[in-house]
Amino acid sequence: MKGPELSSLRPRRLATIRGRILIGVLVLLAAGLIGNSVAGAVTLRNYLDHRAEVSLRASGDRVHRLLAAGPQTINGTQLSALISPILGMTVIGPDGGVAAQAGDGVPGAINRLTAGRLDQVVTVKDDPSVPDLIALRIPTSGLTVKTSEGEAIASAVILTVRTDIDRSTVTDFVSSQATIVGVTLVLAFATALLILKFGLRPLGRMANAADAIASGAREERLPTYGDHSETDRLATAVNAAFDAQARAEDNIRAFAADASHELRTPLATISGWLDLYHQGGLTTPADLDRALERVDGEVGRMRLLVEELSLLARLDAGRPPGSTARRPAAPGHRCGRGRRRCRP
Repeated sequence: MKGPELSSLRPRRLATIRGRILIGVLVLLAAGLIGNSVAGAVTLRNYLDHRAEVSLRASGDRVHRLLAAGPQTINGTQLSALISPILGMTVIGPDGGVAAQAGDGVPGAINRLTAGRLDQVVTVKDDPSVPDLIALRIPTSGLTVKTSEGEAIASAVILTVRTDIDRSTVTDFVSSQATIVGVTLVLAFATALLILKFGLRPLGRMANAADAIASGAREERLPTYGDHSETDRLATAVNAAFDAQARAEDNIRAFAADASHELRTPLATISGWLDLYHQGGLTTPADLDRALERVDGEVGRMRLLVEELSLLARLDAGRPPGSTARRPAAPGHRCGRGRRRCRP
């Protein structure tokens, strides 16, 4: 039966060393880049949230310090400067309604969302009437705020910082990081493929030489470069194994030729005596005995050669020389015309 062709025995692309190394490097690089980007996005998000909360509490502390000195009357501009850089401010009147507002995008619903939560940072998310923000409601008993409509006694001031803008910043950061990761992976793939192509070229040449040897080119050997690298040492060891195999095959051929020559001589002698017998050249009992003596001697010589071959086979197989018992001759078997028994 015809064996499979060498091309069908070659591994698939992803099963090669180059493919496995390339995939491993890209997976590790992608994991590192994605992990770094995720960590960067989380860090940025936490930093922006922390900065907004710190700014909110700092403005609230300034309002508390102002009120600690006694009743105060300030206008909206002074209050805005006091709480800067807070983006929004809502003044709550004595009746609990909104008396005044300052800043862009401050929703009126913030009064309802922060009611009863004095000096607490309130985080508002996913509310259809309010953008994402954090708010701090500060009690301001004794504070009078001058507005365009007159003076308003403020029972509380709500400070707000919008966080939807910060979330947009984080989203933009994630998008830019995704683009950077994609471009980096493409460049890394091309660079790694180029490096592996040149770095694993000796292995490819070794594989081609091995294919040639398997196809019958016994004198072919794996290429070596003398640089003492791992591939060079492997090629040297494999070449030494091929050389040893070639020497063993040569020895076997020489031994087979010698054995066939040694066996041919007694066979020729035995055949000559048998031909002489069949042609009637052995007429007297003395001639027949002499012929049987010669045949018996050649048979013993052949038996000795066969036993030596069997001993060599057992030694090569690692078995002790006496592991196989000699098969006894069949009882009653006689040589020639039955005048004498064959020698054991």
